[in-house]
Amino acid sequence: APSGLAMAEPLVAPELVTPPLGLVALLGRPELHPALREHLRSQLRPPLESVGVGDLAEATSVLTRRKRNGPSAAPPPGPANPLIPPVVPVGIGPAQIPAQGATEGSGSSNPSDGTDAPRRGLLRADWTRKHRERRPAVALAFLPHEEVEGDPNAWVSLTRRIDALRDAAAGAGCALALVVVGDDAPERLPEDRVAALTRQARIDRSALVSMPQPPTPDAMRAVGALCANLAKAYYVGECARHAAKTLPGRIEAAEPGFKAGMFSEFHGDWGGAWRMYKTAYDGLVAAHVAAEAAGGGGGGVRDGDAAGGAKNTAGGGAETLCPVQARFERMAVAERLHYKLCALHLTLNPGDPGMCVAQMRAHHDAFRRPPGWLPPAALPRHWSWVARQHRAFAELLSQRTPWGGSASAAAGAAAGTMPLPSPPPPNAPMTYLPGFWYHAAANATERLRRAAESVDVDEGNSGGDGKYVDGRYVGTFARGDGPITDAEYLGHVNSRLPSAPELVKTSIELLTKAHDHFKRTAPKDGSAGSARLFASIVARLARGYLLAGDFVSSKRLFDSVAPVYRREGWDDLLGGVLMGMKDCARHAKSNSEHLEICLEIAALGGTSASDAVAAMAAAQAAMEDANGTEVTIGMGTTPRSGHSSGGDDHPLARAVHCVAGFGASHAVPGEPIELTVAVRSCLPATLPVKSVTAVFGDGLYDWTSEDAVSELPARTWRVFVVKVTPAWGHPVNVVALVLTLANGVRFRLELGDGNRESPRRGWLAPDERLPAAVNSGCNLGVHSLNLRAAPLKMSLSVNIDGPALLGEVTAMPLAVVSTGDGLDDAELVLTVKEGDKASSTRENGGIRGVEASAPGPDVVLLRAPDSQSAMQPRESIAVGNVSAGGTWRGKVYVLWRRLGPPATLAAELRGVRSGLPAESGVEANAALETVAELSARAPFTATHRVLSAYRTFALVLDEPASAGTVEHASDGDVTASTVSVAAAGSILAVDSVRATKGFKGDEGAIVRNEPNGGVELGEGDEFLQLWPHWAGGDAKDALNVTWRRRGGFGPVQSVLPASRSRVPGGKVPLTVTLECPPRLHAGAPFQMEVRCRNDTSTPQALTVRVVDCAGFVYSGARSADVTVDPDGGQTHVPFTLTAVDSGETLLPDLEITAKGFGAQLRLPRESRELYVVAGERQQAATAVV
Repeated sequence: APSGLAMAEPLVAPELVTPPLGLVALLGRPELHPALREHLRSQLRPPLESVGVGDLAEATSVLTRRKRNGPSAAPPPGPANPLIPPVVPVGIGPAQIPAQGATEGSGSSNPSDGTDAPRRGLLRADWTRKHRERRPAVALAFLPHEEVEGDPNAWVSLTRRIDALRDAAAGAGCALALVVVGDDAPERLPEDRVAALTRQARIDRSALVSMPQPPTPDAMRAVGALCANLAKAYYVGECARHAAKTLPGRIEAAEPGFKAGMFSEFHGDWGGAWRMYKTAYDGLVAAHVAAEAAGGGGGGVRDGDAAGGAKNTAGGGAETLCPVQARFERMAVAERLHYKLCALHLTLNPGDPGMCVAQMRAHHDAFRRPPGWLPPAALPRHWSWVARQHRAFAELLSQRTPWGGSASAAAGAAAGTMPLPSPPPPNAPMTYLPGFWYHAAANATERLRRAAESVDVDEGNSGGDGKYVDGRYVGTFARGDGPITDAEYLGHVNSRLPSAPELVKTSIELLTKAHDHFKRTAPKDGSAGSARLFASIVARLARGYLLAGDFVSSKRLFDSVAPVYRREGWDDLLGGVLMGMKDCARHAKSNSEHLEICLEIAALGGTSASDAVAAMAAAQAAMEDANGTEVTIGMGTTPRSGHSSGGDDHPLARAVHCVAGFGASHAVPGEPIELTVAVRSCLPATLPVKSVTAVFGDGLYDWTSEDAVSELPARTWRVFVVKVTPAWGHPVNVVALVLTLANGVRFRLELGDGNRESPRRGWLAPDERLPAAVNSGCNLGVHSLNLRAAPLKMSLSVNIDGPALLGEVTAMPLAVVSTGDGLDDAELVLTVKEGDKASSTRENGGIRGVEASAPGPDVVLLRAPDSQSAMQPRESIAVGNVSAGGTWRGKVYVLWRRLGPPATLAAELRGVRSGLPAESGVEANAALETVAELSARAPFTATHRVLSAYRTFALVLDEPASAGTVEHASDGDVTASTVSVAAAGSILAVDSVRATKGFKGDEGAIVRNEPNGGVELGEGDEFLQLWPHWAGGDAKDALNVTWRRRGGFGPVQSVLPASRSRVPGGKVPLTVTLECPPRLHAGAPFQMEVRCRNDTSTPQALTVRVVDCAGFVYSGARSADVTVDPDGGQTHVPFTLTAVDSGETLLPDLEITAKGFGAQLRLPRESRELYVVAGERQQAATAVV
């Protein structure tokens, strides 16, 4: 059994740790005992244990006579077990039930039996061990075969031995079985011998077997089955007898219920055993609660009367148990019942400890709180009992759940020599984990230690000779001359308490186990609760090592948990940890560390459990002792020496605050710059300051002042400014601020190597703000400067006068002006980055320049106004030397070849800075950049209209007709174009307008030519141009406009395309004309005719169908099938309609299907547009529009 909390008592009674096994007495033939003992252990379920003697005459040494308490009841049918199916014994007759086999009296009283002795306790302490080791259920006697079937003299001697065996078994209350053994023993004995043996031994026929020598496997199985059946019958009967005495809800149920449960375990009825233990436990707890409320009486008296003193003379001399002893006796018996309940449940349900955990919680709640009447001297005994309950339950979970593997099992799994323990169920409560109960056991052990420190161990030992022994009953003690008083009892148990160092060692052991189990099984979700759990255990371990005198281990653990408390802001817990760390530092005689810890405790102020005034007094005393010591406090990212934390997690980050920053992140050598520093003390007392020193990375800039700060009041900012003049070759980096106090202690506030703004405001209280000078005068966190030369004192400008026009060359003046610096060997690099070309030129009416088809970018940079002087990409323009105060001017030209989104012009001026000192170590090359946006617009916009009979359409095939050259009406003969000037703020002179065919300038004709410099037009001016429309091809006709801008470099040509519907050329097989009245009135019927002409040499079948007639009411059919005669034949298909509403509308959508060609014609939307007039009716007239 596991050791029990460094006490004389075991953690769990050894006889309760493993399930009890039935006992068989082997009598005679000792050479057969080893083989049969192994068979009973390994081949039977449940197994059986055995004791034996080698001579039948010595049977009484193992079959001890029992005290009679009345006849045993016949075994009733076993109750149904919901957990394990019942096992019915086979071949057992009524003769095998012991008639007088009741167990000896254990002191329990029976109201119906006046012969019982007075009650002296709840449960005999040795009862379980006795029935496991000394009370066999079966006596198995081996008889020689030669005597069974030998001469009459041998038979007479054998019968005398059988009589002695029978009497011994009856006196011991066990069943008797006979085994005839011999080299020539038959498998079946003669019937006359069987009858004689069973009659003489008074046993059933099934209790007699024969075993040849050497024993065969069948013979061994027969003997094993015989023992199992007889043992089961015996234990079932004993269980039934004690179960009948178990009265639910009463303390009298404790003893018979425990025994009935134990007998159920003996014959393998685990479910029945659990129910009996539960009944006994509930009755005992109910009696205990009543006794606690009554002040200790009831439930614990030895004779059932009320509690009194050590003697009760009024009761005829019957001895009683005092209240304190009665209480702890109840708790001891409840402990055994509770352990059996939990062990059985975890054995049957190792993966579901829910019911077991509920039982443990109920057990804890029933006994954890000591009653008010309990004397203080009994508290150590109480907390020892509580700690034992928690540890025993933790051991059960660790041993009998899949996730409760011990540390050795985890190490074996990591090494691959043992299986890896499975994790606990998802979302399992913490009470399912062994670490929870190890932690609870450690808490109870700590309370035990405190209670033991307040108790005089000699109290109560003055009366008597001190020779106390364990009582006959569970949880009791006795003396040779009789019972003891409560004072003697407490004096005896307190004298057996472990020492304080032993209890501290036990607490460390329990906390270590809790930490290891939680580390393996607790959910690692990174939550604050998880961090607090592990930190609290580590802190408890550190205090334990501190009490044990192991200051090195204590300091190591304190140092690991303190950063967690600082980071999470758990100041109450941090205060206790710091007090322990202070003890470690004091023991190590480390003045500097002791001072730092005292300062941190003082800085906690009223938010911690420590007294701020006393803490500050201790800190001031520590500062006096540490005169001349330098305390380093990390204000940035530099950690304290020997510590892994830094910045806001630094141990003293809250004691003194310091923020600093330069006015900018870069500086020019020779030009002064200011470093603003703000310091605040968070200690509860004023600190007198002797001097302030700003420490830089380069000693050239170190600064010391005795006037900047004279004192640091509590929670008050002190701001001062340090002026620094950078020099070439000496980097500027402030690393720390050193405050020298009047007592000689120096606070070195490490600022870190910050070179960017990083305001650290998280440690400020809600009602605190940084000083205004800090917020407005510096960049917090900028502790280093980037030394560089002053920016180049020179300007670069690109002048762009509004957007350019498509196809026009535009001048772009450039200027470089020095405002103080000179530049040698300067050059200018221009780069054009075009915008996104996803947009189409159709957004501008499709207008193009004459160079639109030329390869290359849309925007071209030119050295001269002519388009032949284009610049290559990244080609530079030589600027030369620009003296200080000088100016350079130049010009480039831009040509937009195609319209597109705006482009970006990047101009970069490169050169060598003149007059830079050699010792500066700075790159002499200088550069200046600027960007400008370039955009272009179309000079004109144009709209085109076609004038002709636009409701006549042709069915055009992929291949033209083979015969004839008949011309038909097209969809237009004349194009009317309206050209508008779109150039914003520009005056354009139009020289000529040329109508072209297919975008080819050599075709077409001049339709307008303006002499004398052209006609000048401004933005918004427009003119109308009529020009012929050519049939055939794709009809990609256009107007070519020649123009010039006032002040421009020369004439520019712009192409205005006019795209229209496809115009058929040559002979067309089918032509469709839509005819309707020129004026329509709403509500008046009219006739719409579809005229189809066939110019082929064969008749053509057509289908004319109205697809959509929205806005009109029809009369008649909406579809017609017609056949058109060949060679110019025509067919008219009329439709009668009535317009519903007036205004702009569309004629019905028509679909003409030529079946012979397998083609369809759908009239376009433009051909169906018309206007419906509201008013008088007019007779419809047929006309071709």
